[in-house]
Amino acid sequence: MQREVSDDRSLSPNTLPAGGFYAQLDKLQAIQDYLPQQECVRLFGISVKDFENENFLADGGCQTYVIDIGITDFLNAIHNHGWWNSDLAKNGYLVNRFDEFWIFINFNSAPSPTSSYAYAAFIESGPQYIDVRAIKLLNRKIQLPPLESDKPLVKLGSGVAAKLSSFHVGQGMCSVYTYAEQQFLVDAGAGKPVTREIYRRNRHQDGSPFQNDLRACLNKKHLTAIISHLDSDHWRLLEWDSSICAQTTNIFFPIGTTSLALRSSAIAKKVKALDSCTLAFDYDNYLAFFRTKPSRSDKNGEGVVVVAVCDGLPALLPGDYEYERMLSDHDADLCVLASDYYAAVVVPHHGAAASALNVPPAIFWGMQHRPIAFFSAGTHARYRHPRLVSVAAHVSSGFDVIVDNKCPDIVEQRLL
Repeated sequence: MQREVSDDRSLSPNTLPAGGFYAQLDKLQAIQDYLPQQECVRLFGISVKDFENENFLADGGCQTYVIDIGITDFLNAIHNHGWWNSDLAKNGYLVNRFDEFWIFINFNSAPSPTSSYAYAAFIESGPQYIDVRAIKLLNRKIQLPPLESDKPLVKLGSGVAAKLSSFHVGQGMCSVYTYAEQQFLVDAGAGKPVTREIYRRNRHQDGSPFQNDLRACLNKKHLTAIISHLDSDHWRLLEWDSSICAQTTNIFFPIGTTSLALRSSAIAKKVKALDSCTLAFDYDNYLAFFRTKPSRSDKNGEGVVVVAVCDGLPALLPGDYEYERMLSDHDADLCVLASDYYAAVVVPHHGAAASALNVPPAIFWGMQHRPIAFFSAGTHARYRHPRLVSVAAHVSSGFDVIVDNKCPDIVEQRLL
């Protein structure tokens, strides 16, 4: 039975720190989970006190916040503080990456809904609407401690076949690999049309039940999370769902990456760095992780590509690392993987246009069903994922295409 969660909007609004936020950019073009559900800039923040006392650097981390600022509010704020003529804005849109620098956000709590809000992350918290007074980009880079390098524990096999499922989660990505009593979340994200408000309330706006196959799939298993890269649409279900987060023993991110979001006291001691390695359960069932060495560095490029093998059949889960980038990667193993045969693929970058290039061929031998290309995409109007050219390219490579970007629930799709 699914847990009934109180309406976030009824929770105490007195959860935001006085004095503003010191924050780091997550996404320039996110869609809000709460009204007005418009395009926003999403950031992760900490209180002024935790910034000044450097509590975010402590082993146990500190309280973190999610901040969704309406795009108009954000653009007006940076225009008023002289950013508009810099490289940060062009033709009305933010174009340059500046997630390496601290951003200070000065706000007042609003007595009624506005186009911006914030909430305390990883706890039972709802949105507090805010009036943004000022946003200032500081000439100070964010320096965070490196993640402790580790490797997931493996319990040796007992002759069973592994299983792999992906989930319709909207504009996000989430898969589960199961071997006996061990389970691995390979990404744990979600996005529009699945929202934090609906997920936590377990009901749609019209009062109908919200279907959540992920919770049922994860029931009473030893759970490890492997996150392909830092973008929150690949891990934010861990923030939405305290029971899944508590069940997760370790949360692995690619070695060499870190984020202010990972300094949350709720997860800081669970977060580890993952390098290339293989987890072998038996000869026919294993997980192989490949830390990318991209020819150009960006958020999507600094990641982990996963090959999940179930009863000898391989599936490719590359996160947002497109096939053509694998071919140009400085790791020779990734170049080989890009042209290998697969029984299933979770299409990279939600089916963006670039994912139509260099699609690997499908396996047909030893299959009880046709090979599957699973598109994990949502209803973000600007992204328009998945692109038809990508869908067509995967069909041409021999895959049966599974795509339901308007799915309002979290629905399981068995891949292997």
